[in-house]
Amino acid sequence: MAANKPVQVSLKRLIAKKEISCLISDTSCASDHAVAVIDAQGQVFCGNAADSSLSRHAIKLGDDIIGWVLGGEKALFVARALSCLAAAELEKKALGRETLEKYKEITMLYNITEKLATNLNPKEVAQLVVIEGKKLVEADNISLMLMSKDAGLLEVIAALGREFHPKTYLKAGEGVAGTVIHTGVAEIVNDVHADSRHVHGANNSKSLMCAPLKIKDKVIGVVNVSSRHPDFYTSGDLKLLAALALQSAAAIENARLFFNLEKALEQEQRARQEQVELNIAYSRFVPHEFLQYLNKESITDVQLGDQSLMEMTVLFSDIRSFTSLSERMTPEENFHFINAYLKQMEPIVNTYNGFIDKFIGDAIMALFHSGADDALKAAISMLLTLSEYNRKRRGDGFEPLRVGIGLNTGPVILGIVGGHNRMDGTVISDAVNLASRIEDLNKYYGTDLLISDKTYRSLKDPSRYHMRAIGQVKVKGKSEFVTVHEVFEVDPPEIQRAKLQTKHKFEKACIIFYDNGSNYKKNIVEAMHLFEECIAENPYDKITLAYIEQCKNILKYGVQERQMYEAHEI
Repeated sequence: MAANKPVQVSLKRLIAKKEISCLISDTSCASDHAVAVIDAQGQVFCGNAADSSLSRHAIKLGDDIIGWVLGGEKALFVARALSCLAAAELEKKALGRETLEKYKEITMLYNITEKLATNLNPKEVAQLVVIEGKKLVEADNISLMLMSKDAGLLEVIAALGREFHPKTYLKAGEGVAGTVIHTGVAEIVNDVHADSRHVHGANNSKSLMCAPLKIKDKVIGVVNVSSRHPDFYTSGDLKLLAALALQSAAAIENARLFFNLEKALEQEQRARQEQVELNIAYSRFVPHEFLQYLNKESITDVQLGDQSLMEMTVLFSDIRSFTSLSERMTPEENFHFINAYLKQMEPIVNTYNGFIDKFIGDAIMALFHSGADDALKAAISMLLTLSEYNRKRRGDGFEPLRVGIGLNTGPVILGIVGGHNRMDGTVISDAVNLASRIEDLNKYYGTDLLISDKTYRSLKDPSRYHMRAIGQVKVKGKSEFVTVHEVFEVDPPEIQRAKLQTKHKFEKACIIFYDNGSNYKKNIVEAMHLFEECIAENPYDKITLAYIEQCKNILKYGVQERQMYEAHEI
């Protein structure tokens, strides 16, 4: 390393000290001749040096003469005293300088440690080490190399200087750095080209030092410094570099651990996000509510045969005359048409705490566990939304749509059916079949929204809705009849008023119509008269017109027609 400026002792300051000036004065008084002191260049500091007869006694500092004492024999004692004092002063100054240098080094290492502790990026920490290391130890080049766990190579992570290539790699055991990795002991090589481990062509360095980055007994890398001057580094320099490497190793390892942890957390977060996105994607095919009712957190938890029994209201919705509509469209137009319609309906089901179990072409099957009221409100809202949608369709030159909606409430089994390679979520129940058949009755009655008597009785307050019982139907395969109610909330105001005004009379007519007593013809006549009174007040009531037609046929054709009507099943 470049030599420090040599420590010097000022002879002038030395003799200016009180004890020295007293010594010179006392010696002059006790001697025949006055004592004079001059420096090596002849500058007189005290006494008269003009007398050539005076003896000269050298003041030495090691092997160097730093001045003379002129005088008699006793002047020799003054010269020796000054030599001793000069040596003591030199030692004191050297010790002070060394202490100051050590303090500066310790302060610098402490500052480096503070800077390293605030950074958790491995490459940034390594770059900080080489920047601060170059301030601490004089070098033409400095680099930090880490051992790659995967490749087993020493790789330059950070470097300063013109002779280090950023893509330098060394195998374990190769070069001085490779040896230090194995031994864990710092080294000085002050004649690089004479060292058998020298990697030729690496750089033009003449002297180098290499210190290991150690964590306990584990060496994770090395710090290299080099100079183009031979015999440049000392053991003191090596201690400094080793101290820097020791401080840096923990910071780099912590940064690497933090970086790996952060990377692992990012991967975990990405995996979780992918799982969330996957669950969202799956929920478009298997509703999340369906999984909840099966007590499953994710689609991946589902097993073949999983099932759950609960009370639900089932909603079926279907577009009227869809076949004739679709025949006038291309397959692509059909898909656009269906999706445009379904996008209007799907949010409504969610708003009222239901979920769509499946789309069946243009039909919708939805389930409501929260109660029949939510299902009915959803159905009414669907019809109101359709009315707005039809306004836009008319404005765009398209014919309006009409849908039929049927509701039924009862126990249903939600579960997973299929095989090990292909499974599907489904709902199995008579309640589902009945809801579908009630929806289909809208075609027969010319209505928009029908509900079963079970749904009617499940409502918290049926009087809140505009509805009426419109008759009884027999479920295919079942012996009992089912009462069906029409909900006319979305009818035009004048039709609503007319249906409400005739509700009591209409429902009485229906009860008489379905009375299978022995005098059924009398019942049919009475029912027909009541229906005719209703139609007089509400000429556009399609259901009443259908009943009048039935009454006429029964009266005309007798028992056969009556039996044919009673055999009507849904």
